[in-house]
Amino acid sequence: MIITDFSAICNLGESREEIFTNARDGILYDFKIDTELPEITDENYNLRCNRILLHCVNQLRNKIHLLIQKYGHSRIGIVIADANTGIDEFEDSDNPEHVKIGNPAEFLKNLLGLKNFSCAVSTACSSGIKVFSTAERLLKNNVCDAVI
Repeated sequence: MIITDFSAICNLGESREEIFTNARDGILYDFKIDTELPEITDENYNLRCNRILLHCVNQLRNKIHLLIQKYGHSRIGIVIADANTGIDEFEDSDNPEHVKIGNPAEFLKNLLGLKNFSCAVSTACSSGIKVFSTAERLLKNNVCDAVI
């Protein structure tokens, strides 16, 4: 398995370059993301976690487009680390879609028009690393040619 690219957003910045610069320079900020996040028109997916996801995906649009051109919509999978999806939004919306652990994976799959496997891994602090072993299994078992 080869990781070909990544994007990031956090309290230190809205791109990996900004994050690395601020981390190296020792600049500390509040522990919240202050970046204006893109809106999502579908009420089932307009969650803060999905807006953060969309911000990161937008940084990789060209590379994702190349993956789709190379492998097609049916050979690319999605595996997302998740914690609480839209629990906060659900308290106000009562929309059951907001508490589905797989909501971000479903959102991204629909956004990109992909037709293959998608899932969310929710194992508390280990979610972020477990997505890589899940993606690796999908590749090794020929379920996907690429995984986002």
